[in-house]
Amino acid sequence: MTYQTEFPDYDPATLPDIPAGWTDTSWHNNTAPSFQTPDDRFSVWIDYLDPQLRECQGGPRFLVHGLAPEGHFTTDEALLETDDWSECCNSSNAPEPPACPRRPLPRRSPLDLPGLRS
Repeated sequence: MTYQTEFPDYDPATLPDIPAGWTDTSWHNNTAPSFQTPDDRFSVWIDYLDPQLRECQGGPRFLVHGLAPEGHFTTDEALLETDDWSECCNSSNAPEPPACPRRPLPRRSPLDLPGLRS
């Protein structure tokens, strides 16, 4: 499965650069394409560029969820909701930060939450 087969109406030109090693975990029954970080600790959902096409119109484009070792979300709520892609792929406070060709976030990253550290 890829976001292109699961979301054929999603314009590939609007997808941000996905860091090397991230796995496309998109599934057609979900609301948007999703990718898992190489360390299997985070799932990043990438909604449509046009806010009117999003599941929650006007909602944030990017959602980051923590993943438990069993593969399910660590909480019902997203750890991060943003329209800034660099915030999603620069989780400098994650135990093993995902590689991304952008500057790291400050130490006060929203991903530095209790229960995520090994």
